[in-house]
Amino acid sequence: MSCCAKPVWTNIRDLGTANALEFDLGRCADCGQYVMHIYYQGTSGYWVVAEEDAAELLEAAPGPGRKALINRWLDKVEFWERS
Repeated sequence: MSCCAKPVWTNIRDLGTANALEFDLGRCADCGQYVMHIYYQGTSGYWVVAEEDAAELLEAAPGPGRKALINRWLDKVEFWERS
């Protein structure tokens, strides 16, 4: 997570799975920045999420629409290149 030197994670919502990855959206308790926790087969990491992306993800109902939003967000943050 790159928002604070020693961030404290506060989970807001379990967004489910997409592409065999598990997603939880939360906030940094220190600065309030939205952060995505991604878990995959024993490995996990945190990525900063823009306010507008977080709002869309929080409003989306579970299902194909939310998975499409998660996939669009993954493309924006170049997740596959960072892993």
